[in-house]
Formats: sequence, structure tokens, C-alpha cells
Amino acid sequence: MPADEPEDEQAELRAIWEEHRAATLARVAALERAANLAAEGKLEAADREFARREAHTLAGAVAFFGYLNASRMAADLERILEERAVSDPERLRDLVTKLRGALSGLPYTL
Repeated sequence: MPADEPEDEQAELRAIWEEHRAATLARVAALERAANLAAEGKLEAADREFARREAHTLAGAVAFFGYLNASRMAADLERILEERAVSDPERLRDLVTKLRGALSGLPYTL
């Protein structure tokens, strides 16, 4: 957060993050479920499409908080999930794990 940003704006951003935190983490959990299903060879088209939409939503939502790396990861996940079949389930899992890690560092949770 820039040092010249007023404290009330910081508090406002923290409040917005707290409002959206549970939904954001639920979206990550949906991606984790999809990655696990893909690893088991059980990712159905409906599950894949649901996960793709969750990744799309995450890409925009986390960018709002300034986490461009997490946003890029979510966009990468969206592209992977656009495919009819996930060709590299381990890459999918790894990317979801990294996304969760990137989101755990959001400063607005403090």
C-alpha cells in the first residue's frame, strides 16, 4: 500500500477485503476440487466449466486488491480450464496451490 494513501482508504480496503475474503477463498477451494478431480481423471465438463468461471471471477477480484501475480495465475487457470481436457493435472494443482499462497499474503486481512 502506498505510504501517501490516507488511513481511511486503507481501512476501507481492509473492510472490502473482509467482506469478500470468504467468497474468494471458496473460489480457490472450488479450483482445488477441480484440480483434484482432474488428477483422478474425473473432471467432468460441468465441473470444469464451473471452475473456469470461478477462475475468471478470481482474476478480476484479486486484481482489485492489487495482486496482479495472483490475478495472472487465476487467468492462467481459466485458460487451462477452457480446454476440453486438462492435459497436465499436476500443473493445475501446482498453480492452484501457488494461487492460494499468493492470496494468503493480502495485507487487507490484518
